[in-house]
Amino acid sequence: MIQEGQQISGKRKEFAEEEWKNEPVIFPLIRGGPCNKNPLIITALFGHYRSQYVFFDTGSTSDIMYEQCFEQLEEDDKERLMPIHASVSGFGGEIIHPRDVISFPVTLSDGVHSRTEEVEFLVLPATSKHDIILGREAIGDFNAHPSTAHGAVGVPIRTGVAIIHVNRHFFATESSKPSKVPKQTQRVELEKWVLNKKFPDQTVVIGPAISEIVRTFLKQLLMKNINIFAWRPADMTGVLWNISKHKLKVNPLITPIVQKKRKMGPEQTKAMNEQKLSD
Repeated sequence: MIQEGQQISGKRKEFAEEEWKNEPVIFPLIRGGPCNKNPLIITALFGHYRSQYVFFDTGSTSDIMYEQCFEQLEEDDKERLMPIHASVSGFGGEIIHPRDVISFPVTLSDGVHSRTEEVEFLVLPATSKHDIILGREAIGDFNAHPSTAHGAVGVPIRTGVAIIHVNRHFFATESSKPSKVPKQTQRVELEKWVLNKKFPDQTVVIGPAISEIVRTFLKQLLMKNINIFAWRPADMTGVLWNISKHKLKVNPLITPIVQKKRKMGPEQTKAMNEQKLSD
């Protein structure tokens, strides 16, 4: 409870705004118990590319993009490589030096709800059965709960928890190739969004400068709190009189004066009578 006039510190406010990240992840019940043994390979978006070979690997400290995936990117995306001085060691102790590092917004979705985080990938000059590996860095950023036994990854989102299942119809021996999805064009006009379908004329205006991620979160927030809006006068119950009543702001020291009716002369009266006859 926050008393009137009491301010919330920056750190407490940040914790309150991100309380949804503490949502517990509960995997669906599986008959016979969870016994999946396949790797956690899921479908995910990175940038405007979709890959069906995204491997969740809790044993990897870094997030990896393999060369065969990088070569499928468009030229303008390849030019976004940033130099980095780092190395990656394998099981046998061999040292691999990444080509460079590249960042993409990665979107994880269960088909209905989604969450997007920015991920930095080390581009390795090597090929793999996977396109990209989401290691402990990305797993921590997403607050993800990968479970090999359940064959799923649980990700807290602002509207609850998304359970993303593995691609069971894919085999690790298949060749991988990321596909492109249409790029989102930048909005230039205001979006008039209908929050309550019962009142389609009462729209929420969203500016074009808001990103698609923030736009989605904003709509989810408004839908979640739709009951706090007053859609008609009957919904405005419990409003204090000192707020709702109307006052005529006049100076009580000034005496009211009644305006006298101006008398018309004979010529004006005659002209008015002629006007009435002509009508």
